[in-house]
This record gives sequence, C-alpha cells and structure tokens, in this order.
Amino acid sequence: MITKSGVATDPLKIQAIVNWPFPRNIKQLRGFLGLTGYYRRFVKGYGAICKPLTQLLKKDSYRWNEEATIAFDNLKQSMINPLVLALPDMTKLFVIETDASGTGVGAMLMQEGHPIAFLSKALGPRQQALSAYEREMFAILQAVAKWKHYLWGRHFRIRTDHVSLKHLLDQKVTYPSQHLWLTKLLGFDYEIEYRKGKDNVAADALSRIPSGQLSTMIMTSISTPIMDEIKMTWASDDSLKHIIHDLLHDPSSHPHYTWVNNHLNRKGKIMVGYNPALHNKLIALYHDTASGGHSGVVVTAQKSRQFVLLEEATETY
Repeated sequence: MITKSGVATDPLKIQAIVNWPFPRNIKQLRGFLGLTGYYRRFVKGYGAICKPLTQLLKKDSYRWNEEATIAFDNLKQSMINPLVLALPDMTKLFVIETDASGTGVGAMLMQEGHPIAFLSKALGPRQQALSAYEREMFAILQAVAKWKHYLWGRHFRIRTDHVSLKHLLDQKVTYPSQHLWLTKLLGFDYEIEYRKGKDNVAADALSRIPSGQLSTMIMTSISTPIMDEIKMTWASDDSLKHIIHDLLHDPSSHPHYTWVNNHLNRKGKIMVGYNPALHNKLIALYHDTASGGHSGVVVTAQKSRQFVLLEEATETY
C-alpha cells in the first residue's frame, strides 16, 4: 500500500498470518512454526524470536505461558513486516504453492522463493465431502482466481503435493467436475509441478488452521462494525470481563474459553454477550445480506453456529 507516508503491507495479502489463532496443542504449534520456518531466511533473528515456542515442542513441555504469547505475537509481526513480503516483478516467474486438508485450503504466491501473498480458506460441508483429488483441485482454482491479475497473460507454475494433478492436462476428462475445472483454467498459461508433502510445509500449515477459528477469521473480516458491537457486550458484562482478565494471565484458567487475537471464544465459537438487538443483527447478517444469500432456515442456522450467545452458554452449566 503506497501512501505519502511510505510503503506498507497490504492487509489482504497477510490476513491468514495476522489472524492466525493461538496454538492449542503441539500439532497446531508445529504447523505455525513450519510456515514461519519456511521463510526464516527473510526474518532477522528468527531463532531467537521463536525460541520460547520451540521449547514447547519438547516432550511433556507444552505449557502455554505469557512468554510463549509474546514470542507468538513477535513472530507473527516479523512475518508480516514489509521486508518479508516481496513486491511482484512482472518479468519473473510466479509460483503458486497449494495444499488442501479435510477442513481448509491454503496457498502462497511467490517469486524466487520469496512470498508475495498468502491465502487461507475454510471448507464448507459440501467441499469437505469431496475427495482429496477434488479438494486439491479446489485449492488451485481458489488461488488462481485470487491472484489472476498477476497471472493472466504470462506463464506461471503451480506446485501441489497431489501427484495425480501433475498430469491434469494429459488426463482423459471423464467427469463433469473435471470439465468445469479445466474451463475455469482456460486462457491461463501454466504448468503443474508435483512437490512432496514434507516439502510443502507452508501451504500445508495454511490449509490446517483449526476450522472453528477459521470461521472466526472469516466473520471478523466480513463485518467489523458488528464485531465492535460484540466486543461491547464483553465490556458490559462483569462475568465476561472477569473471564477475559483470567485468560490474559493464564490461558488455561477457563477450560471452555480462549482469548484468540483479541476475541473471546467459547468452545471455538465467538462469545456474544446478552444483547437481543445484536442477536437479531447476527441472524440478519447470515440471511439478509449479499453474503448471506437469503438462505433457508437450516443453512442460516448452520452459519450462525459459529457464535455462542450468553444465555446459551449459561444453559449448559
């Protein structure tokens, strides 16, 4: 983002990194360190910054504490620093690395091994039911659509850890879905390169952000004003203020609650304090708006389940 003050990072390109949730276990921590470690050569003092996090990887040593929180935040800031993200050079080859898990897809746009932009997207129930081949192809389509303004009219490379996709252009088209995929890629000049999963750690990590927290990231990016109203319900409720205070000092103080990226979650869902008018707004967000699509009762209810209202949480005790 070029302004009179200088050059700053485009928030949309680093949203997947900025909104990365606190790891809840060693597996999630390894995923985050795998992503950041992939670009450690671009981060000054990487080893010193992440040392408190790597200490947690030792056997029976995973105890999240304030030092780990500080290291986690510092490492994210190092990753999103403008010195890390490269400016695109239209004379050089663009490379897309993609990966898909059972709950999401991840991708990166790079040139000469230097990241330009990140992509992370949760999969809905319909996409989760697809085969591994179809999910991997879905990841490619999402990445190409996202960055088509860089890719159109020039040759680029796609890297995937699904070996059968390497031969996509040579395969016999037998399914309607394959016709659709190839149609969406028509006009692009690309080659597909197979890369072993163990070498595809960054895209793999982006695809495996916990699905419940991915929903939180998506919602907050859609409606910041509503998110501000939700935060106001935390400030007006003494019990929620007490929970937030405890979580800031000890993340394990309330088993069902987490404080992630300045958001209060309960069992992976955004906590909403008592405010009937706000509750109606949330329902309208997932029904009446363009993004809601005026879906039916069942779909609207499913979309709204990323929230837990104060009265619902009270009923479970």
